[in-house]
Amino acid sequence: MSLSWCPSRVLLQSAAGGKGMIERGSAIRTTMNAASSTIRLRYWGVTGSFANPLPPEWVERKLVRALGQLCRSDRFIERLSEFARDSDALARFVEHHVAFADRSTFGGNTTCLEIETPRSLVIVDAGSGLRRLGEDLARRWNDASYSGDRSAHVLLTHAHMDHTFATPFFDPYYDKRNSFHVWGSEKVMRSLNAVLSPSSALRSTYFPLTFELMDGLDRFTTITDHEDFTIEEEIRVRTLPLNHPGGCMAYRLDVGGRGIVVATDHEPTESPDAALISFCRDAELLYIDAQYTRAEYEGRKGIAEEPPLERRGWGHGTIESAIDTALAANARRVRIGHHEPRRTDERLLEMESYARSLLSAELARRDLPPDHCDVALAREGASDWV
Repeated sequence: MSLSWCPSRVLLQSAAGGKGMIERGSAIRTTMNAASSTIRLRYWGVTGSFANPLPPEWVERKLVRALGQLCRSDRFIERLSEFARDSDALARFVEHHVAFADRSTFGGNTTCLEIETPRSLVIVDAGSGLRRLGEDLARRWNDASYSGDRSAHVLLTHAHMDHTFATPFFDPYYDKRNSFHVWGSEKVMRSLNAVLSPSSALRSTYFPLTFELMDGLDRFTTITDHEDFTIEEEIRVRTLPLNHPGGCMAYRLDVGGRGIVVATDHEPTESPDAALISFCRDAELLYIDAQYTRAEYEGRKGIAEEPPLERRGWGHGTIESAIDTALAANARRVRIGHHEPRRTDERLLEMESYARSLLSAELARRDLPPDHCDVALAREGASDWV
């Protein structure tokens, strides 16, 4: 493909052309804090459609409920003087004695996942969670004790704003010591170029900064459906087209015999989903869009205080279909993402409980042990070790 802007540091290419890798030697990342065989998946944004920061009244409600739970605890009252001196002890007590929805949140940032292997760093999508990842990555890479690699690969699933709009807010892109390789479909590349290229008619329309200021961006590679390529001679990456307005791409990353699948923004046309089953076969972890229950999707039940509304054709999946597909694919862990932004943390916990009850019933029906598969709603800031 061609873009209207191409600085000397950036090579635009097709992954099929055999140049789908930036050679950076074999530097071992020093940010990993587990064995070299471990992969960490961290969730920086798991909300769907639009960012949803906690309103002030929700924060106040959480605080009041948390204090109420603590004040009803004799152990808390007995240890007040200790907690006044030891904030770490207080934090541990709160974690174990205050309900999750009253002390924390699933988050409100849109899609951004970080996958860290012993030799590589991969970022999936550039939703609003990318900004927080950028702050954390800058802290890690700029630490005086860090001597590892300063490169990463960014895999974009599609061009919709909730998956791309944090691109100009990612601080590491502006540091010339860094090297980022962006992968995505031609539609994704053209949409980014339309907004951020200095030669675009829309330059500075939506944001004043453009690609020419992002010295850490080294390379853009256009990829297609059913692509199969390698990153850093370590990660095998495959793609699968998903059913979403405007198109979307799932990614499967295989490292050392363990597979991670990211399948966000997908509306299955059947349940279980045959194409996704084949793509996810024996994956260690499946991150999947399940924004609705089947009743909500079919318009038999409303979300939050809204009246029932059919959501066919919106490009998102259901809890029921996600469970069916994961079990048929023999996936070991399922992480539900792209949360409906209208749900409170209490409602998201109800969704998680519903997903677990469905999974438990299906495991029993299939005569499978309870630990055969695990399901949870992804939480911003949390990590899975694979």
